[in-house]
Amino acid sequence: MKKDYLLASSTQADQDFVAEFWDQRWQEEQSPRRRGRVGRTEEYRFLNKLISRLESGGMDILDCGCGRGEWTLLFRAQGHRAVGIDIAEETVRRLHDQHGEMFRWGDFRKINCPENSYDLVINWGGIEHFEEGPTGAIQEAYRVLRPGGCYVVTTPCHNLRLFLLDALLRRTTGPDYPLTRYRFYQYRFTPAELEGYFRACGFQSIHSRIIGGAQGVHRSLQHELGWLGNRLPYLIRGGLMWAGGRLLRPVLGHMVICAGTK
Repeated sequence: MKKDYLLASSTQADQDFVAEFWDQRWQEEQSPRRRGRVGRTEEYRFLNKLISRLESGGMDILDCGCGRGEWTLLFRAQGHRAVGIDIAEETVRRLHDQHGEMFRWGDFRKINCPENSYDLVINWGGIEHFEEGPTGAIQEAYRVLRPGGCYVVTTPCHNLRLFLLDALLRRTTGPDYPLTRYRFYQYRFTPAELEGYFRACGFQSIHSRIIGGAQGVHRSLQHELGWLGNRLPYLIRGGLMWAGGRLLRPVLGHMVICAGTK
């Protein structure tokens, strides 16, 4: 796995830095995705194939790092007993004021509930943001799941494009710039690395795949082609993202999704 850093002068502890970062991000993105749009994502299709009773309701679900709450609200609309937790305090406060106790402040590395409480735990793009690594979050999910329960996460993918760029630019696991101005942001994982963490924490029937091909094509156009990629006509960019996202997903896919059963 590889580390990514970002420019930040903050000297806050990791948890406080991550909480403030995502509070700011969610405030900047005021319009959450509608439930119908969430239900058409690659993550939802993966879940729906994995869990036969997903659309039948009746499960206890924990949405870790719930962000603006779209997934928690979708599961509630389907008849599940879903709870969303996040360390972004202001975001959770607004969700709690609007929707009540289904949204709670919480650190998914130290979940405030007994063992064997949930049938499904999801974590979309969360476990990669702590420099000590993902083990604590994965172990905690294992603890709160019931036997037979499922844990599903997404993380940034250390795909072939990034691997080649790292080699070409001689980028190492740390930043080649002053640490006083930059700090750790996230890890990128290969599917095999993520499966290895799941296996080490006791999960079985582990499945993973690379997703987010269109997003990966978009980033490649933006970063590698630069000025040219950003000025391609909308229809051409859209066509490249549609086609490349399907044909080149294993090479350019932006995220890894991984699931394991307790």
